[in-house]
Amino acid sequence: MRRFCFALLFFAAAFGFAQENTGASPDSELPPSDNIITGIQITGLVRTKPHIAAAVLEKFRGKDAANINLKDVNAAIEDTGILDPQSVEIVDSPSGAGKTLSVTVKDKWSFFPAPFGMWNSDGWMVGAAVYEGNAFGINDRAIFAGTYSQNGTWFVMGLYQHKESGKFPGFSVNINFENENMEHKDRGGNVYRRYNINSLRVALGANYPFAENLNAALRVRFYNAWLGAMDNEMLKPDSGRMALEVRQEISWRTKDWDGLLLSERNITAAYNINAALDGSPIVNRLSLHAIWEQPIREGFRFTAKAGVLWMPSSTPLTEADPSTAGVDILPGRFTASGYAGLQAGFENALFRIKYGTVSAMATYQIVYSHSELLGGSFDHGPSAALRFFLRGFAVPAIGVKVSYNINASNFLWTVSMGVEF
Repeated sequence: MRRFCFALLFFAAAFGFAQENTGASPDSELPPSDNIITGIQITGLVRTKPHIAAAVLEKFRGKDAANINLKDVNAAIEDTGILDPQSVEIVDSPSGAGKTLSVTVKDKWSFFPAPFGMWNSDGWMVGAAVYEGNAFGINDRAIFAGTYSQNGTWFVMGLYQHKESGKFPGFSVNINFENENMEHKDRGGNVYRRYNINSLRVALGANYPFAENLNAALRVRFYNAWLGAMDNEMLKPDSGRMALEVRQEISWRTKDWDGLLLSERNITAAYNINAALDGSPIVNRLSLHAIWEQPIREGFRFTAKAGVLWMPSSTPLTEADPSTAGVDILPGRFTASGYAGLQAGFENALFRIKYGTVSAMATYQIVYSHSELLGGSFDHGPSAALRFFLRGFAVPAIGVKVSYNINASNFLWTVSMGVEF
């Protein structure tokens, strides 16, 4: 089963709350100046705790009001994933000392008992989930989901705790089980390996934001995969794998809001060691992944993704899919032990309606991949997507995507609802 990042979509019931919270921080002991931000005022909160909303705005305290771009304030609010900015202004402080950053927000819908699905060149998948994107009003996430596809079933439950800079590390716990008739495909979409596999994964993680845009993370995961029987087996692996995997990660991340699109810049470096508990070889994995979205004007931006993966040794059960390289011109069921990929292009917001923004994106992609069985190959080709970003929901877009691998003469497509891949 492919590993999906679930973002769970509309069909949600609105929350009914009788009382509105106000998040306000008093004027700080900053040097007196008529133009320095000395206070933060937040109105419109219903479910989110005031200190959660205020935390993302503290970086503006002590700055000269003349140097603050209000779009940066909007971006900080949007980046929470749970708040929708309604208005932002800088006003005179009630105490008469300095200025107050005054914002009005609206809680996004974050509880979704929702269906989702995806149809693409590799097949189809449907599922349902209960997702809470703002548990306890403190931006924690909880999920319970299950999927059914033409190849098998998958279940997951997890809790992900939000943490702020300077606090104790956040934590996460995740458990998932899957049973799948696995298929591996080559660059042209032809199946060359087929087998049945069952797997259980239990993961514990910790993360610590040690600076404004820097985060360190550690994850320990127990993994047990055992092979089953199925018809038409091809190149079935010799055995399953039981392992303990440790992942160490450091990432830098920032976002911009241009009024229509929220643009992200993210660079993540990670090292994984997958130590087998059943006598299988140890697998080391080093990866680098980057996203760079740069606004050019309102609703129009440059977009790029890149990824590098290096595994000096691997097995069919530990090889990675093409998303590791930041590309989608290879089949989703293609796997390799090494990648170097890049896609770059532009995205334009076509129009905005009450419920969100529709955008079109076009990129060109190049990727080198290598596996022990298929060897090395170089591929390139264009990709285009039409996406709908929902406003007022703590979920990402739905959309349609097409791409063409020129070297392999292979056309790929995806239609998704409530799923990012």
